[in-house]
Amino acid sequence: MSGGLPESVDHDIAEGRTIVAIKGICDSLGCSIREAVDIYAARHEELLRDRPTISPSDRTNSSPCPESSHRPNANNSSRQRSTGS
Repeated sequence: MSGGLPESVDHDIAEGRTIVAIKGICDSLGCSIREAVDIYAARHEELLRDRPTISPSDRTNSSPCPESSHRPNANNSSRQRSTGS
C-alpha cells in the first residue's frame, strides 16, 4: 500500500486504466472525484519516476483526462452553415 492506496491502484495507473484507478482511489480513501484526480496525477508522476518501465506513451501525457479529448472539434465537418445564397 502506498500512501493509503492499495497496490491495485498503482497497477491500474501503470496499465493506463485511469477511470478504474480513480474509482479505486475514491473507494479506498473516501474522497471526492476531484480529490482523486489530483491524487491520481501525483501518484502517476511518482510512478514515472520510480518505475521507468511504464510505457513511453504514459510519459507523454500525465494528465488523467486530457482536455482535448473531451472537447468537440470546432472545425467539425459535419456541421453545415447556411451561406444565404
